[in-house]
Amino acid sequence: MMREANLDDIKNSINEIRNFDLKDVVEKHVDPDGTLRDTFAGNPLEPTPVAEHPTDVVVTPEPEVAEVIPLVVEAPPIPAFLPPSAVAPALPVPAPEEPEPPAFVPPEVARDAHHGRVGA
Repeated sequence: MMREANLDDIKNSINEIRNFDLKDVVEKHVDPDGTLRDTFAGNPLEPTPVAEHPTDVVVTPEPEVAEVIPLVVEAPPIPAFLPPSAVAPALPVPAPEEPEPPAFVPPEVARDAHHGRVGA
């Protein structure tokens, strides 16, 4: 009797696995209300029909807007010449540093420099 009960449980489990529809389970979790399916069901290039006289459109009047007056602020005139005393002194510019000599000088360059030929 116990053995038959275990076999029946195994048969039921196998039937549940066999009847399991993964597509439906995923679809219920991803698109429960069916809007994605409806979106992709039709031809996106086909024009959608538009009602000539919509009946459910509510028109609300636009609120009145007061006239906007632009604010103009005139800046004082800029002088054509600033005296040196009006400008902060410039910071000293450091002299450029000597570049370090290369770690390796190709033999032909060293030979040309030794014989007095430059840029040959």
